[in-house]
Order: sequence, then structure tokens, then C-alpha cells
Amino acid sequence: MIIKKNLFFSSYLIYILLIFIVSRLFLSFTLDISMNDLNYGYKLLDYPNLENSFLNSIIYLHSQTPGWNFLNAISFKIFTGNLTIIYLTFNILFSLLTFFMIYYAILICREFDLKLSGEIIIISFLLFNPTIIFYENLFDYNQVITFLFTQMSYFIIKFFKSNENKFEILTYVNLLLLSYFWALFQPALILLVFILFRFFDREYFKNIFVIFIIISFSLIPSIKNKIVFDVFTSSSKSGVDFSTIFPNWLDNCVYSEKNKDNDFIVHDNIEKYFPYYERIYLNEIKQISNEFVVGKSSKHNNVAYFILGKKCQTNAISKIFDNPNYYLSDRFKTFLASHGKFGFDFMSAEPKNWNKYYGNLKQIYNIPEIKLTKQILIFILCMFIYFSLLKFVFYTNRNNSLRKALFIIGLIYFYLLAICTLGAGTEQERYLYTGFVINILFMIIVLKKILKN
Repeated sequence: MIIKKNLFFSSYLIYILLIFIVSRLFLSFTLDISMNDLNYGYKLLDYPNLENSFLNSIIYLHSQTPGWNFLNAISFKIFTGNLTIIYLTFNILFSLLTFFMIYYAILICREFDLKLSGEIIIISFLLFNPTIIFYENLFDYNQVITFLFTQMSYFIIKFFKSNENKFEILTYVNLLLLSYFWALFQPALILLVFILFRFFDREYFKNIFVIFIIISFSLIPSIKNKIVFDVFTSSSKSGVDFSTIFPNWLDNCVYSEKNKDNDFIVHDNIEKYFPYYERIYLNEIKQISNEFVVGKSSKHNNVAYFILGKKCQTNAISKIFDNPNYYLSDRFKTFLASHGKFGFDFMSAEPKNWNKYYGNLKQIYNIPEIKLTKQILIFILCMFIYFSLLKFVFYTNRNNSLRKALFIIGLIYFYLLAICTLGAGTEQERYLYTGFVINILFMIIVLKKILKN
């Protein structure tokens, strides 16, 4: 019986994989949607540096955590800088991550004992979801962290359903990997999840040594930066990111700086401040002459971020205390805005030819009445998802193991939501895509009621 069940599941996955491959080939060759061009931005070191000095580029990387640059360095080495093949490789990788997200969604459905018909609805939702398709074709780390968050959610559910020690450890490993791709996932979050597990399942105190090892590994980027740059941080740019919650954030950061003529220094681009703050860092903290972190070739990995980031963060905190009402009202508006748009309403970058199909709709959204209606409907749906999950966690009398699991997943998502809303000026739609799994959990709960199982 078990063998037949396993054979059915294997055949079932093969059918899904075939449908998935056909759908992605259709997107690529018929609709011509493909990966956008290389976008360095703030997250990626220069490809020549990654190719010519892989080890040094990772050692001297401080503006961001190393995961995304590490993947790019490997791909650049393997394919000797051929961008066409690199784009294709990442597109295939991101598509595979979508397939494995579907795989974990199926496993989660089965932990909830959802009927096969409900499972098929969820698989279809994931196969053809425009938000997922958008990020599959976006040259960024979003698909990686969304997959890791989804996989972690399954491990949490499986731990509470089975009490198997390995699923708790795998949860911490997922959080560790997330911390290497995004500085938002701090080592303290791993410790918090460990404490939550102990609150619900106090038997497993033997994992203390394991959690110590995993937290130690998560601290490696910060320790490395302390050794190399004498500053303990996993991302020197985090202070600048935080300051973007205020308009004119750059002017606010540097308002007190004056040049030799005693005039205020005012520029329209953050990079123009780098030479000034680079000199301050080299004079006050540590002398470094490596081209990866000083001079024009360092770009957004310049050591100026250590000084500029600290100033920006200090200034932002000061402004919050000076005018808390403005900060709270502005962040509330940010919450409303981020929950009033689709996950693919991300305009900083988009896949090639995406606008060919979505452009007309975007123009329609320029009509105020239609835009407002869209925002209200999406906001209502988001709130319905949140309250449905809260109701399941706090007002369901059975499924205690699933309630515990959803409580912890919900807290991690709430942490993500809080940081993205309270501590980031823009791009909330991109950040919140990380927790896309809550849509799957919501659909499972609703479909269980509809299908009466």
C-alpha cells in the first residue's frame, strides 16, 4: 500500500513538472518574457571583480550580506562572464525554486489533510501566479529568499506534527541561509525562534549546542567585518536603508557637513559623498587601500558606508523621537500602500517584455478612481488573509500542532512585515513577497472549509 502511494505521488509530481516546464517554455518562447539585464544597484559587486578576485571580493564585501554575490561569483567563474548564459542559468534556477515551492505547498496541504481537489487548486494558483512569474524573471535574490521562507514554513509545520528533531534544526539552517542573503534576518531571530520552540516543546533542550553553532555561523559576516574593517555589522548599508523612511533622507544625513569654504555640502547623488566619508573612515577607523572598498572602482561597497550609514541611522532615530506623530502616520500610510498593490507592482526593475502585457493595465491604474478601487480591493483581501490566519491560530479548538506552527510562522512573518514597514522607505511589495507562503496557508484553511474536510 505504501509503495503504491509513493508511486502515485512520484507520478503526480512528474505530471506537475511537465505542466510546469511547458508553461515556462510558453512564457519564454511565445510571450518572450525573460530575465532583465544585469542590475548592480546596491547589492552586487562589479562582475570583473567577482571574476578576477573571487575570494577578495567576498572578504571585502561589507555593504550587503554575501549570499547573492557568492552565487553570482560562482556563476561568473563557471560561465567565464557570458551574461547570456548567466541570465539563462539564474532563470532556470529561479524556476526550479518555484517548482520546489509547489512541492512544499503539496506537502503542507497533506499536513492539513486537504482533499486532492483543493491541492490541485493551490498547485494551479502557484503555477500561473503572475507575482511568482515576475520574480522568476527578476535578476535579484527575491526568489531565493521566498523559497527559503516557504521551505522553513514546512519544516516548522512538520516539526510540530512529528516532533522529529531534524525539522527543528532544519528550521534554524533555513534562517541561517536567509541571514546570508538578507541582513533583515539577524542572528537574534534564530535565537527567538529557538526560545519559541522551547516554549511549546520544552523536551528538546539538547539542541542548545546546535543552536550555538548555527548562531555562530550566522555571525560570521559581522565578525569578518569587525576583523577587516573594525566595525561589527553584517551590512554597512543598513543605516542608509533605514534613513530612507524620511523624505530628503540624504540631505538630512549630511546636513551638518561643510567644505573648506564653510559651505554646506549638497549633492544629488549619494556616490558623490563617498570620497568625503571615505577619508573620514580611513583617518578615524582603519587604513585600507584595497580597490574593492576605496576609490571609484569600489562603487557601492565603499567604506564611506560605515560613516555615512551610522550618521543616517542616528539622524533617522533622532527625527523619529522629535516627531513621532509624523513617523507613525507616515508608516501607517506605507502599510496601507504596501497592502494595496500586487506583488509585481515593483517599478525599480522588471523582466524583459513584462510591460508589453502589463503596461496597458498600469496606464488604466493612472485613472484615480480605478487606482483607488484596486487599492481598496487588494487591501481588503490582504486583511482577510491576515484575520483568517489569526482566527485559525487563536480561535480553533483542534489541530493544536498546526496552530503552534502557524503561530511561529506568523510571528516570523510579522517580524518581516514590521521591519519592512517601520524601517524601509520603499520596495515593501518586493520585501513582502518573501512571506508569500501565507497565501498558501490561507488558501488551505479556506478550501478545507469549502470542501468540508
